[in-house]
Order: sequence, then structure tokens, then C-alpha cells
Amino acid sequence: MTHPGLGHVLDIRVEFDLDLDNPALSGARGFLRASGGALSGSGIDAVVDPQAGDWTLRQPDGTLLNDQRIWFTLPDGGHIYMRSLGVTQADGRFHCTPRFDTAAGPLDWLTRTVFIGAGHLDAQGCAFSVYRLEDQR
Repeated sequence: MTHPGLGHVLDIRVEFDLDLDNPALSGARGFLRASGGALSGSGIDAVVDPQAGDWTLRQPDGTLLNDQRIWFTLPDGGHIYMRSLGVTQADGRFHCTPRFDTAAGPLDWLTRTVFIGAGHLDAQGCAFSVYRLEDQR
């Protein structure tokens, strides 16, 4: 049996310019609208498209459940789509499970790889590192 290891592949920063928060029976439902940011690493450089954001659910204990859906635009005009589910602690630390989608070509390895992320959320946005699950032999 092999045990997986982690390899760093990307760093992501997303800035937010709008924070909506509405009460709900399950907690406070919210939306953080993306206003900028970037993805870099593994030979990839892309910017956050403003048609993106983080749909949140703040639980009574202060834990925030995140559902990020982000479009990144590449220098050649291509796109990478990311959906990332995560949990943010009351102090802003979070862990997530990003999944990517892109056109066939040199970046389609992103669609066939399992990733985890770790980072921090604050009033301006979030920053996190993304790691690929790798077999250790």
C-alpha cells in the first residue's frame, strides 16, 4: 500500500469587494464577490475574472463553509475554472478542495489531479496554496 504525499503546485489570491450576509435557518448565508487576484505556479499565470465569488454559510460557532467558483483568465485569452469547497475557522485559517476545468491542451492535467489547499481569509480576500496529491513509492 502506498501513502500519498503532497506537492506544491499553485498559489492563489482572490480579492473581494462586496460582502453580503443574510440570515437563514441554517446560519448566515453570504456572498463574497471577487474583484481581482491571481493564480500562479507550475508555469501558469492567470488573473481572476470579476464574474466570480465565494458563496458562504456562517455557522453559529463562527465556522464558515465556503463554496468558491472562480474563473481565471490566461494571457492567451483561455480560461481555467475552479470550484473549491472549504471550511474557514473563526481565526481565518482555511482548508479547501479545489477542482479545476479547462480546455484540452497543456493545462488539462489540472482536470485529472486531486488537490487540497490551505490558506487564510481576511477582510480583503483570501490567499492559499494548492497541493497535488502524489503517490509515494
